[in-house]
Amino acid sequence: MKWIIGVDLRPKSQGALTFARFLHDASPTDEFVAVHVVPHDHLMAALRYHHLDEVMKAAQEAAQKVVDETGCTDVCGQVVVEKGGASVHGTLLEIAEREGADGILVGRQATREGHDIVRLGSVARRLLRDTDRPVAVVPPDLQLADVGTGPVLFLSRLADDSVPAGTMAKTLADHLGRKLVLAHAIPVPQDWGSHYLPGAVLDKLREEHRAEAEERMRAWAADHGLEGVAFELLEGSILDVVPGAAERLDACLVVVGSRRLSMGERWLLTSASSHLAGQLDRPVLVVPTTE
Repeated sequence: MKWIIGVDLRPKSQGALTFARFLHDASPTDEFVAVHVVPHDHLMAALRYHHLDEVMKAAQEAAQKVVDETGCTDVCGQVVVEKGGASVHGTLLEIAEREGADGILVGRQATREGHDIVRLGSVARRLLRDTDRPVAVVPPDLQLADVGTGPVLFLSRLADDSVPAGTMAKTLADHLGRKLVLAHAIPVPQDWGSHYLPGAVLDKLREEHRAEAEERMRAWAADHGLEGVAFELLEGSILDVVPGAAERLDACLVVVGSRRLSMGERWLLTSASSHLAGQLDRPVLVVPTTE
């Protein structure tokens, strides 16, 4: 596999570099390209007082220092420095296309235990919105010791938009030598006749509800080449129950599909993938649908 690593000169990309180290150690044949994009407005300001070669050389040295200090020089070698076009995230996507990369690793703004209101940061947020390939969002303070010892946790809606994520999750689990767990969240039928049905009947209804969901999970997995995976049925909102499940399983990575919501839809609907990428204390790989 081939990955692009977005290198930020602020303390945001160290976690992405650390996760690249984890991926490299588990699968040494994988290829990593570290990229620092000089934002267009920063470049224009610097060019008022310096030649372009001077600015790009200074940027390359600063970005290389970040990689070297993170201990990832042997993982990704020399940093590639690019002049930013209309946007940093757009330039990263262009480089990923040019390099034929399988995915992009990028840091986010909020730390693992932080309570920042802004969780993702502008580059990570826009990448998740516009990307046509998988993007892994990593907490900036992730250390190798923080990477989970457990499985790759794949969250599925059991719908077509989860198929590319399932394929990617299986590939990564095989690469990493980790178990793959397919998780699906179902609503909790707490109010089903709660005012007039006996408790035993409610318990029976909930058992049937779970059994039907488990059967759907097995059928969906079999239909999409995921036979033999472990299953984790979660009850409640995906945004509420996934953090606890990821921690309990000590997942090394959470993989989730993206429905590629339009700007208008984002005003009305919550993007579960973006929310999880901003909230979880571990890397989250968001895989866009191919539609």
